[in-house]
Amino acid sequence: MEYMENTAHSIQNLESFQDFLNSPEGKRLFTNKHSGDWFIRTHRNELIKAGVLVKFLGRLHIIRPIFETALINLIREKTIHSISSNLDNVNE
Repeated sequence: MEYMENTAHSIQNLESFQDFLNSPEGKRLFTNKHSGDWFIRTHRNELIKAGVLVKFLGRLHIIRPIFETALINLIREKTIHSISSNLDNVNE
């Protein structure tokens, strides 16, 4: 299981999501805490399935640096899907 292997050796890379939001990378990806919280609420299941979001000691944590890659891939996939759907609607 690739997921388990990635997660097991990445435990030292756990960072609370709130700490990430305060980091330079977090501030670059999210304009404020509310946009970050919205993104997690909206995409929580997908991020958990990707193995980059976990709940530990009652708080959400991300696994770095793979979180950033998964976030960008998720946004890219959603953008492609949205564009494809819009093009399909135009062609009908």
